[in-house]
Amino acid sequence: LYFSLTGDSDALAPIGLISFAGVAQFLPAILAGLYWREASLKGALDNGLTVAVNAYRVDWSDQQVDVGRNSLDTYFINAGSSRLKGLEAEVRGKVTRELELFGALGVARSRFVDFVAPQGDYSGKEFSRSPRQTQSVGFSWKPGRWMLNANLVHTGGTYTDPGNTDRNDGHTTLGGKAS
Repeated sequence: LYFSLTGDSDALAPIGLISFAGVAQFLPAILAGLYWREASLKGALDNGLTVAVNAYRVDWSDQQVDVGRNSLDTYFINAGSSRLKGLEAEVRGKVTRELELFGALGVARSRFVDFVAPQGDYSGKEFSRSPRQTQSVGFSWKPGRWMLNANLVHTGGTYTDPGNTDRNDGHTTLGGKAS
């Protein structure tokens, strides 16, 4: 419309308009990259297989952290800054009309960026009770009016305190349901 009204004008306005249009196209992506800390993708294929992938990053300031010595001695203080980032993926699909299989994988990294407490300097340490990896597999079988579901979940080991001195082993849990 602009060019049809101005004709063959040699003014700088067309250059400004083109520049404005270019900035308007890319500005949302630039702003999203600066402030948005999560990206996800979810899709379904023709055969019914669904795939979901999620990447995230969370930056905290003043995260409340329990620095007590045990479960009976709780003492919360605020960490200066901390970060959690990771990736999650899930696949789910029907093998037959009655049988669905699913699986998931998650990896995460956590750390205190700036955290000095009366008990010590926890900067660079991992969050307590934050596993680095989780995996799960399972199925749902629905023959007629019945339903049988089972899943196997593994959670990696975690530190039990913000100083990263004691560590719990990972654990695997088998769950199921029949109805």
